[in-house]
Amino acid sequence: METKPSTEPAKSTGKRTPKDVIDGALKETAGWEWICWYGCIASGIVGLAAVVVGFCRGDAWVGLTGAIPGAGVFGLMRYAAAIRKENISLRLMELALNNTKTAEDATRVLSQVYSSHFAPKGGKDHVVPKTG
Repeated sequence: METKPSTEPAKSTGKRTPKDVIDGALKETAGWEWICWYGCIASGIVGLAAVVVGFCRGDAWVGLTGAIPGAGVFGLMRYAAAIRKENISLRLMELALNNTKTAEDATRVLSQVYSSHFAPKGGKDHVVPKTG
C-alpha cells in the first residue's frame, strides 16, 4: 500500500537559532542572485556579439540591436547588487542577534533593522508596538 506525501509543513522539533533562520532566507535568495549574475553575463555576451557582427557586416541596425541586451546588463547588475546588499544586512543582523541575551535586546535589534531597511519612510519604526 502506497502512502501519499503530506502537504502539511513539517513540524519543528527544536529551537531555531537566528543563524538557522537567516541561512534559510539566504538559501531562498541564492538562486535569484545567480540568475541575475548569469543574465548579466549572457546579455553582455549577446550584446557584444551583435555589435561586433554589425560592425563586421557594416550593418548599423544589427549593431544597434546589440545595444538592447547590452543595456539590460545594468538592470540585472542593479538587482543582483541589491540582493547581495540585503544578504549582507541579514548576516549583520545575525551577528547582532547572536549577541543578545534577552528578548528585549532582540526586539530592539529587530526594530532597528526594520526601521533602517524595511519600514516605509515616515511609517512605523518599530516591529512591536510600544505599550504604555
